[in-house]
Amino acid sequence: MEIIPNIHKIDGFRGANCYLISSGPEMVLVDAGHARQQQEGRKYLKEMGKNLSDIKYIFITHADIDHVGGAAEMKKMTGAKTGNPSG
Repeated sequence: MEIIPNIHKIDGFRGANCYLISSGPEMVLVDAGHARQQQEGRKYLKEMGKNLSDIKYIFITHADIDHVGGAAEMKKMTGAKTGNPSG
């Protein structure tokens, strides 16, 4: 669901609020949800007319499993760079 222009909350992630921020053709994923939930992100991107390869960065807000559990799989699927606020 688009919350405000270019910021989307991805429904269906268990426990975490995961967001996509678009800037032109590139996107940032904020938090990656639990492991094995990436189909929700893929489904939402498809509905937007986007692909996993459009995600260029994955930003993890903190290390709780519901935010970081799917990061490695999502990074592998997208080729995106990862980061967090503490470096």
